[in-house]
Amino acid sequence: MSGHWLVEQVAMLKELSQQSHLLNERWTKREGASGKQESKARTAFMSMLRQVVVQIGEHDGVEGCFVAHDGLIVETAGKGLDFEALAAMAQWCVMPAYNAVDTLSLGSLQQILLIGSERKLALIQLGQMSLGIVAPISVQLSEVLKTSESVRLDPGD
Repeated sequence: MSGHWLVEQVAMLKELSQQSHLLNERWTKREGASGKQESKARTAFMSMLRQVVVQIGEHDGVEGCFVAHDGLIVETAGKGLDFEALAAMAQWCVMPAYNAVDTLSLGSLQQILLIGSERKLALIQLGQMSLGIVAPISVQLSEVLKTSESVRLDPGD
């Protein structure tokens, strides 16, 4: 039995991000990890992240997908969206959210969901990166992104 596609991708990305971060710390402290190992781990993380962004962007119902670091675009998929503004606003939203989850003892920040009258923005935290998914409010992202294949939406949805 296979699980939810996006959940699996996020779990793998988080694991790769953590491996890269730990190897970077060990390399910086000269504790046995080589710069080559750290670079290889970072490259694997970034490669998979870029693939996931493109795959998410290909799903019906998803208007766009992006990944940002410190408010700067790393990768995008989709058309007609101001990805620079989305990345900047994502960073603006994430910083207070980190403070809120800490103050409220909610655990580590995993996701933020902003819902407007026309669209929604899901922000998923992957280490220091933010993965953003933009869709109309009528789209159930958990349904659309449950498989790697694009799910055809019923126009009546």
